[in-house]
Amino acid sequence: MAVSGDEKEWWLINATPDLPSQIAGFAPLQPAEKSNTSPIAGILLTDAEIDHVIGILLMRERHSPLPVYTSAEVREKLRWLDELMQPFCRIEWRELPRQFVKLADGIGLRGTELPRSVAFQLKANRNRLLVVAPAVNTITGELDDALQEADAIFFDGTFWSNKELAAHREAAPSALEMGHMPVERSLGFLTEASAPRKIYIHINNTNPILTPGSPERRAVESAGITVGYDGMEFEL
Repeated sequence: MAVSGDEKEWWLINATPDLPSQIAGFAPLQPAEKSNTSPIAGILLTDAEIDHVIGILLMRERHSPLPVYTSAEVREKLRWLDELMQPFCRIEWRELPRQFVKLADGIGLRGTELPRSVAFQLKANRNRLLVVAPAVNTITGELDDALQEADAIFFDGTFWSNKELAAHREAAPSALEMGHMPVERSLGFLTEASAPRKIYIHINNTNPILTPGSPERRAVESAGITVGYDGMEFEL
């Protein structure tokens, strides 16, 4: 995911292994012609999952330190990244803002710390609020408040059921053990949220909501919630 207030400076939300192909497929993330300066200003990191951080290493040839907002808990788990990035552009870790601060022109940023992860609130012009929470195993009071105020919500859609992976691998951990609230538990809560736009993201390939026409997909769509997809764009 990438967000911008002026379509010139962009902030990534996590940095996945396919970051180079994402940049190649979205022109605004590419350096301007005859310029080596990247329009990617930094990263909002929601957790320490390897699939969310490995793309940071692919940005090592930047000409300046890479700003990264996250919690102290997540940073502590990623000390190995510091060692790998130090000879290159290095990471400029930034404290998770508990009150809104300016992230970029037209965007305010506030973080909500969760068990093992972070949710971000992004405030656009006209005070429109976007909540991004792709790794949630419990809805804390603070996150609940943020969701109730939101105009748009990107929420953890990793698994449909708690024991979903066990159907494919007997000893697999549950969704909650991996830090993800299953959709069948979050669906009712999101249905009641007043945000006009609600989108499930971070969807595992075992999740039946990916299958058009499945009962699970129909349940999500009937609740007015969108199943996220690559290339999705919208403006607050």
